[in-house]
Amino acid sequence: MTGPSNRQDLKISGDKAYGAKIPAWLAAHLPGGEVYNAGHKMKRKSLSGESSREGGWHGGREGGKRRFRLTQNVTVPMQVRGGGPIKDFLSTYDGWVTKKPLLTKACTSLVGFAAGDLLAQLALEKAEKLDVRRFLRMASFGFLLHGTTGHYFYNFLDGKIPGAAPLEVASKVAIDQTLWAPIFMCMFFTYGGLFDGKPDSIVAKIKQDTFTAVKGSWITWIPAHTVNFAFVPSEKRILFINAVQIGFNCFMSILGNKKA
Repeated sequence: MTGPSNRQDLKISGDKAYGAKIPAWLAAHLPGGEVYNAGHKMKRKSLSGESSREGGWHGGREGGKRRFRLTQNVTVPMQVRGGGPIKDFLSTYDGWVTKKPLLTKACTSLVGFAAGDLLAQLALEKAEKLDVRRFLRMASFGFLLHGTTGHYFYNFLDGKIPGAAPLEVASKVAIDQTLWAPIFMCMFFTYGGLFDGKPDSIVAKIKQDTFTAVKGSWITWIPAHTVNFAFVPSEKRILFINAVQIGFNCFMSILGNKKA
């Protein structure tokens, strides 16, 4: 793997010796833009008796190898390479969610809900033909409501209850599953009725299936959100939720398609 996966600031301070060849990406940012034996990893080592060079660097030889020491602070962008496709994707996702958090989370939920419905229809129900209306209902709900409301709700929750200690995690899970889950299920069934052009069926659908949906949520999301709130950064909550929710969305897709 040779492509850059993310960037961070590397601070190098005085009297730290770095030698046995400065890498090209670092040398490009050195004072004066000079390249010193680029291409190999840095090794930290104390040196003495080097000859002076302009631009804050001292150079010399020790053990047949040329070494350099930085005598001023320099901040350079560091490229972390490798890590595989998952780390590369997470790094790219970090960039998206930083620049356009709401749109990124909406698109993430679109993919999660679309994938869950496809799995439900084609793998579980063995449908001979895809129900396109149902697929669009699920995918559009993910894009328009799940990702957007989740963005605001989880930011609000993390703002009011910061931290990942056991008490904070338990409080967030309890609020999510006793308050947010019923609201979310009512929102889901309301959207489905409006999308299908059947607003008269919404109340009956909510009364019939909300408790079943909430019970399914408790089974899935109490353990999943315990992991989520304990270990997942706030900006990646919707990504984690949708990774889990592909399976849960199969259940929601089947339940949402039942007649009221």
